[in-house]
Amino acid sequence: MRRSARAGLVPDGWLMSDAATGATGAPPSQPVFLEAPERRVLGTLIEKNLSTPDYYPMTTKALVAGCNQKNAREPVSSYTEDDVRAALGSMQLKRLVLAVRVDTGHATRWRHELDRKWGIQGRELAVLCELLLRGPQTEGELRARAARLRAFPEIESLHESFERLREAPQTLVVRLSPEGSVRGVRHAHALYPPDEMETVLRSEGEPGAAYEPAASTAAHGEPSLKDRVTELEARLARVERLLNDELGAKLPVGEA
Repeated sequence: MRRSARAGLVPDGWLMSDAATGATGAPPSQPVFLEAPERRVLGTLIEKNLSTPDYYPMTTKALVAGCNQKNAREPVSSYTEDDVRAALGSMQLKRLVLAVRVDTGHATRWRHELDRKWGIQGRELAVLCELLLRGPQTEGELRARAARLRAFPEIESLHESFERLREAPQTLVVRLSPEGSVRGVRHAHALYPPDEMETVLRSEGEPGAAYEPAASTAAHGEPSLKDRVTELEARLARVERLLNDELGAKLPVGEA
């Protein structure tokens, strides 16, 4: 017997119901946010579900190896078995994962419950998986990378998946690029905690070394550094409003 299931650990060899684990979960209307270890574990479960179904559901040890593999992971991690167990326990309370027993062995195995939780399958799972495992990406990157899990024959099929993810019971994807942009459009999942989402937004639009000084850019007819910062603040305010309206997060909405 391991530590209690309420703390995230369950006895080997048991199908763990909500009643058995005490995982009463949050009310359905309460938004779900995930910390970094939870995002990596959930992304790994989705990945193996879609790519290697013969080895799914997954044992905790297999999850540790999957979370820490070097390919298709940004950043590469070094989570311990305790880290993974804690993430599983937290997500079990959020009704995102379930511990099961299979006939092929006695070790507890885990599966995700996103089809039941949010009603997403197929291509939508593939897109969410890549965003969870690699962070914000352009549409071109997402289409190419998610193709290992589900085919996206044209860019419109990716856009349809974005729309379904936005229309899920909880909004699951956020567009980072300004409306009207057509090249290099970037998206992120919407499961970051609010403070981390703000960091993501700032890192996406923060002026860096490649920016020219304001006087120089103005001479070339390009937006000045001040204009770029103003645009970033407006984008941040729009996403804060999205979180407030769609997810119920209580964030201070900035001035656009």
